[in-house]
Amino acid sequence: MYWKPRSLNVSALPGIEGFQIVGEPRPGFTLTACGFPTNGTTLCNFEGYSSYILNSGATMYDYVVTADDVGTLLAVDCIPMDDNGRQGDIVTEFANGGNKITCDPDMQSQIDACISNGELNLKFLSWYTNIPNGRNTHCVLVTSTGANLPLNTRGISEPTNEDFDIRFRDLMVLVMRTFQKKALDAKRKDKA
Repeated sequence: MYWKPRSLNVSALPGIEGFQIVGEPRPGFTLTACGFPTNGTTLCNFEGYSSYILNSGATMYDYVVTADDVGTLLAVDCIPMDDNGRQGDIVTEFANGGNKITCDPDMQSQIDACISNGELNLKFLSWYTNIPNGRNTHCVLVTSTGANLPLNTRGISEPTNEDFDIRFRDLMVLVMRTFQKKALDAKRKDKA
């Protein structure tokens, strides 16, 4: 039997096959963009959530979904490259099947319960919440006067469970945002 040596197609650009996003597309869960390098791909530049360069030996990129992502489309672009700096075609994949990110039913139920049972009196209605990227349990409430009010849910669960603490942070942020929206809507209605 004679084996014919396979010639390397030097004109083929770096690529990534089977590119996909796996994971639960809900606040507090991790999404992983992954695929298989082809045609000499040694580096993948992932862009979308934010820009990261990742060694293609791992061929994965992780992203933790936060309250900031609710109501948005999440997508990531993968730009495969080889050791010679040649760039392959950009491959794009959307999380959640191309649908907007939502809360899971349990979190939405908790938000609804907080809104229907609670009351939030805010002296200032102009504020926003800054949530850092990654597996963080903290966020910062920034007021209209520029004051930073740090919030941290680390260690709130017994026994300590980082996944629960991250989801609790997102639950708090979403409840505050819902209260803010309702207060602003009521203020607009009163002016009309």
